[in-house]
Amino acid sequence: MGKSNVRRPSPVPVKTQTKKQIAMSRKEARQRRIILLSVGAVALVILLVLVFGVVQEVVMAPAQPVAIVNGEKLRTDVYQDLVTYRRYNQYVTIDNLQSSLEQLQTGEQQEGSEFLVSFYEQQLSQLQAQLGTIPQSALEEFIEDALIREKAEAEGIAVTAADVEESIQADLRNAFAQSQEVITGTEELPTATPVPQQEVDDLYDSIIGNITISDAAFRDIVQRSLLREKVQELLASEVVSTGLVVQAQLIKTETEEEALAAVERIEGGEEFAVVA
Repeated sequence: MGKSNVRRPSPVPVKTQTKKQIAMSRKEARQRRIILLSVGAVALVILLVLVFGVVQEVVMAPAQPVAIVNGEKLRTDVYQDLVTYRRYNQYVTIDNLQSSLEQLQTGEQQEGSEFLVSFYEQQLSQLQAQLGTIPQSALEEFIEDALIREKAEAEGIAVTAADVEESIQADLRNAFAQSQEVITGTEELPTATPVPQQEVDDLYDSIIGNITISDAAFRDIVQRSLLREKVQELLASEVVSTGLVVQAQLIKTETEEEALAAVERIEGGEEFAVVA
């Protein structure tokens, strides 16, 4: 057989690093590891700070007490829900009053209109000024609720979930009834149209959405309000008017001189019974 004409690849020469190059490579690798570890440590610290912030904001802060009443810790998140609810009610009242004022100002002027306009304007100013005091008044109400709860427990007074639901449904249907009122020229009022339950439920969901608190928070506020009413009724029934009872002892004398002498003897230290 003849020799093969296929060329074999020439071996690649191995480049040998010098001691200085090897030392430099190791140094660069060490620096890269230090940089990567530093970046990882910083990222871990940032992550821990973010996690702690979320835990502080979502878990720890809401559970912190805004006040302590006889050992009971009143949670911050429950207080904040009350502030939100009171602000909502205040804004609704302002909006309704503003609408009434605009109707008076743009409608036909009648006798007494100027007085009503002035009165509504004063009311609006007061309501708007009260917005800034809602956090403080809500805190006072929150503390009073805790005291009322203690009194209710001592007296065996309770408000059930059924009581809360009944109150909410009554208020919702009353709102529908007011919206259906028709002003007529006769004394006979139109028969109220029954409201489907779905519409009542939709109205409730809309209100909760506007207030921006949970269903549970709203029901808790209603429960405290009903409990306050029951305790107030109990306290009113316990009020008993009593007259002052005066026990008087008299010293009978024939003349003014004898009376003055008796007074001097008592002031001098003698027993009342002896002088009498």
